[in-house]
Amino acid sequence: MIVEKVAGKPFAQFLQENIFTPLGMTHSVAYRRDISQVVHRAYGYTVADSVRLTDQSPTSAVLDDGVIYSSLEDLTRWDQALYGEKLISKKSLQRAFTPALENYGFGWRVDAYKGHFRVHHTGSTCGFCNVIQRFPEDKLTIVILTNRDGESVAPLADELADLYLLEN
Repeated sequence: MIVEKVAGKPFAQFLQENIFTPLGMTHSVAYRRDISQVVHRAYGYTVADSVRLTDQSPTSAVLDDGVIYSSLEDLTRWDQALYGEKLISKKSLQRAFTPALENYGFGWRVDAYKGHFRVHHTGSTCGFCNVIQRFPEDKLTIVILTNRDGESVAPLADELADLYLLEN
């Protein structure tokens, strides 16, 4: 709501004009209402005694959580843009990576993992469980996107970080 008030346009339009298009993120969209229009999207599932579709509902993204659909390739473009100043200034990024409330910056959890500076966040909703971990000083980013709900995938991201960080 803040972005819409300041920008004077819908959040999805702001994202398209200021992030997706400038970064060449051609497989990323933001939809607030009709997710059936998202081309080539993954559907969410629950795996228990059986596998059943437990996808986003029209009400599961009413506050813009779960409203962005992207691909791994586009997330890579976004991640790489954070190393320069095409998307955000270094000063603003530093503020985002500075804890303001306990270990939480502007949209990022901030901590050290085995002596390496890390910013990260998890996300889950009906049928999905995801994580991003960035180690900016090591130029390492781990993204895990799943289309099933259940256990957190953060421990898997930690294991992958261990493999890279132990080698370098």
